[in-house]
Amino acid sequence: MSTGTILMAARETNAGGGAVAEQLRRIAKGLEERGLHVRWAADARDAQAVLRTEAGLAGALVAWDLNPRPGPAGAEGGGAEVLSAIGRRFTDLPVFLLMPQDTETGGTGSDTDGDFEQLPLWVAEVVCGYVWPLEDTAAFIAGRVAGAARQYQDGVLPPFFKALRRFDDAHQYSWHTPRTPVASRS
Repeated sequence: MSTGTILMAARETNAGGGAVAEQLRRIAKGLEERGLHVRWAADARDAQAVLRTEAGLAGALVAWDLNPRPGPAGAEGGGAEVLSAIGRRFTDLPVFLLMPQDTETGGTGSDTDGDFEQLPLWVAEVVCGYVWPLEDTAAFIAGRVAGAARQYQDGVLPPFFKALRRFDDAHQYSWHTPRTPVASRS
């Protein structure tokens, strides 16, 4: 049973090939094993559509080098567009920035490090972490994202519904019915 949704906005889609795409699929599988549903977006337009339609979003992994929307609206870059849209729609949503990989060296290369240093300051204020997909295991990354998503979901719910959710998670197959009233004597 899925209890939340994670947006995976990356140029490497679920159907794509290559080491980074395979690692992202493994991360998505790890998230699904932890009870989270993954929605894939290949560009900024798709990601913004998910943001508009998915009220149960519990977190996001957004690639900084995501393809932007066509036209002048995409001038700032796809990752920046999606991060701005998240900031307008959600408060304190855990967002992890997927950093570009230098697949020739198998990790972060000198220009990838430069990309990190060139990020605008506001990005550091919006994201809660950075992910280099080929630097850690998929299980570790999925656990980190799932933990942040659970913490976010716990903070969003009011106390009664938080307790009700915990009860529902713990007692999925229990039946609780109200007591049948006794017929009044006339």
